[in-house]
Amino acid sequence: EGPSVDECVRMAVPHLERAGAGAIVSFGQGCEGEPTLRAEAMADVCRAVRKKTKKGTLHVNTNGSRPDVWEPLKAAGLDSCRVSLNAAEKSVYESYYRPTGYGWEQVAETVREAKRVGLFVSLNLLVFPGVSDSPAQATALIDFVAETRPDCLQTRNLCIDPAAYLGCLPESERHEEPMGMTNLLGELVRANPRLKIGNYNVPREQWKK
Repeated sequence: EGPSVDECVRMAVPHLERAGAGAIVSFGQGCEGEPTLRAEAMADVCRAVRKKTKKGTLHVNTNGSRPDVWEPLKAAGLDSCRVSLNAAEKSVYESYYRPTGYGWEQVAETVREAKRVGLFVSLNLLVFPGVSDSPAQATALIDFVAETRPDCLQTRNLCIDPAAYLGCLPESERHEEPMGMTNLLGELVRANPRLKIGNYNVPREQWKK
């Protein structure tokens, strides 16, 4: 069982009040399980925190498996979310993540729904040069960003044995000539000039900068 609402509030509020501009309270860090499995508790925490302070950013890192939770979380006071993915194409995403009880469709719908309800949405792209910037994956990602219009793309190295990763992917992904990550990021920004490129969660104070 996780921490109680009161325990979360007693940790979050002093931080948001004292940390100054850019303070963030985040649910989930990618190695602690999927936080939206406790979406109702998260909403309770957000409401309780916002009764005590309007400062800072309330954020969640997610695998994007639950597109139904974003409207109530936004209503409760959540500000932003970050959706992790290694690709924007179903076969490559699912070959690596091997999702149970959800699939790429739910991840894509999470991005759309989180944007629809007014959250600041980041994609957490786990980068593997030679795959992430292959022509097929680059096109899928560029098209996905153009369609869903996330606010930020964060890039992080996918720290995995190359042979193990390539071995789990469809055969078609192992022989394409990559375009280069610099070219991929440039194409992404050209397709969506508003897109921020970074590697950290963006506080509210920086959203329009």
